[in-house]
Amino acid sequence: MSDNLSLADRAVHALALVQAMDAEINNDHPERHVIRAMKRAAEAAIGSALRQAVELAYMARDASKLCDEVRAEEVKRCLADLNA
Repeated sequence: MSDNLSLADRAVHALALVQAMDAEINNDHPERHVIRAMKRAAEAAIGSALRQAVELAYMARDASKLCDEVRAEEVKRCLADLNA
């Protein structure tokens, strides 16, 4: 796999690999419990990473909005000082 893949391509690839982890495993395989546990752990890791990424994206949006509000207030204060 190329190192030049986009984040979206890497995510799709990882999801496909996780989906396939137990594709060949049925109840006759003694390793089924271990493999299914690894699949659950991989799914949990991806889920956690996605939740963290969304939270960080919202935090970045809110931080930018707050900075815009602070800058707008500074401009208002400067204009008020010039008009005083």
